[in-house]
Amino acid sequence: MLKDIKVVAIQARVPTSKDEGEDQIKRLVDEAVREPVDMIGLPEDCVATYKEVKKGYKALDFLSGVAKNNNIYLFGATAVLETDGIHNRGFLFDRNGNLIAAHDKIVLIPQEEQDGIIAGKTLKVFNTEFGKMAILVCKDSFHRYAAWFFDILKKANVDVILIPSYSVNV
Repeated sequence: MLKDIKVVAIQARVPTSKDEGEDQIKRLVDEAVREPVDMIGLPEDCVATYKEVKKGYKALDFLSGVAKNNNIYLFGATAVLETDGIHNRGFLFDRNGNLIAAHDKIVLIPQEEQDGIIAGKTLKVFNTEFGKMAILVCKDSFHRYAAWFFDILKKANVDVILIPSYSVNV
């Protein structure tokens, strides 16, 4: 680790609409930044429904603004639409709202496969002011081959692994 980091992990309900998701994130982040904090973590599926993303909603644009407006690093995972389909993308924005890291979930759950989510293929390591980091999204961190992922990241000298995860009935 290059320097200490103060992190707030937010556990939130999976929203039923982008409006609900945006309102929830704004409210919870506003509460979290009442104290000095460097980074805030959001859960997987934290902003909008797949249906809204398919219709063109760009969650990363909203999340970038949250990071910038609050002068924080912000991570989590959300659906994003690319030319080949929807990806469940882990993200990290810097204090200026710049997307500095992204990781597409590799190990999909059956529902994601049924929904046509496109699986990621690679692990990525990135540098921050705090040290080397990586993102694993939910099941990437606890499937039967997760130890292999963690071993790769250990060999890459990763200091922090960010793991946004979905939670049921929070």
